[in-house]
Amino acid sequence: MGQKFCTPGSGATSAAQAKQTPEYNSLPATHTGAVLGCSWLGDSIVTCGDDNRVAVTELGKSGEVKVFEGHERSVNCVEGCSSTGTVFSASRDTTVRAWTNEGAGCEFHGHTLTVMAVSATLGGELVVSGGRDYAVKVWDSSTGQCTSTSKISRNLVTCLQFFKDGGCKFAQGSEDLTMRIWDVRIISNTSSHASTSLTFGKYVYFPLDCDTSSCSNYVCTSSKGFDGSGCEGRIWDVRKPDVPLHVLSGHQQDAVGCAFLEGLGENGGRLMVTVSKDETIKVWNVDNGNMILSHCEEESGMWTSVRAYGGGGEDGPHFVATSFLGGVYVYRIEWKGKGARLKLTDMIRPGEGEETYDEGRVPKPSEL
Repeated sequence: MGQKFCTPGSGATSAAQAKQTPEYNSLPATHTGAVLGCSWLGDSIVTCGDDNRVAVTELGKSGEVKVFEGHERSVNCVEGCSSTGTVFSASRDTTVRAWTNEGAGCEFHGHTLTVMAVSATLGGELVVSGGRDYAVKVWDSSTGQCTSTSKISRNLVTCLQFFKDGGCKFAQGSEDLTMRIWDVRIISNTSSHASTSLTFGKYVYFPLDCDTSSCSNYVCTSSKGFDGSGCEGRIWDVRKPDVPLHVLSGHQQDAVGCAFLEGLGENGGRLMVTVSKDETIKVWNVDNGNMILSHCEEESGMWTSVRAYGGGGEDGPHFVATSFLGGVYVYRIEWKGKGARLKLTDMIRPGEGEETYDEGRVPKPSEL
């Protein structure tokens, strides 16, 4: 067993306490192994895992679930497009797939090695993907046809994400220790760096995940590392890419996921959340780089991904985090005086074996 970084008193709630005073909504398991990625589809959670599945779980007492099967190997990443009700997934089987309320949609063929990441424009017209074959590809989501590909030597893609301003630019991280900003309008079918709008980073340990701000100016990343070296968050202003705005140190193992939390700080300030293999969740002040809180969820195990909720509402969720042990945890941030804590609002239980699913469906766009 490795060193234990998640210790009692760091925000954990024991299993016995949870059973005595259940303050969250407990939902049935959707995966039979590690949950590797997550996203949102309206008020529903989209997850993917080692069991080759993609699942959509409706929050609330119904816990309605729809499970999609079709990938032949584990699914690394998912993206929900609320404007169309479509889910996109990227898999070790080298394909990207689209899933709709009716089931399997387009299959996107063209990568030759594991596809690590996928993202879609706000309207869902275009999809981008990146893999271990050095390829960044742009797809027409309605046909599954690849419209352009760029290959850069050693650009082993780890993550990518469209900016949330509805434009054509997206951020992409790589094992070559850089971040790149791309514009889908100028990606060419070449192996040239000319297709990128901007390259920056100078990481010591490569970025594992990235997120983009609601405007087109900021990117956050979380990085690989060990024993407190690396395993950090970074916040970048792409207008001043030479030096990060903040380097967020404190995790002890890989910082595997990150997300901006817009308007959730005191007085509507900006926050960022990171999750790590050290079993902790940390929330940071974007403006000054200070840590707001560090949280440990007992028995969660190593975290694998995190995504912010894009909806509103005073009592709604703020973000979802997934676990190597198969659990999915939904949190909101509550301010108490000058401090803050995480409140667990929903949990999808880890699955040891096959679950019996209620007949579920993906919400229609009009219902999101």
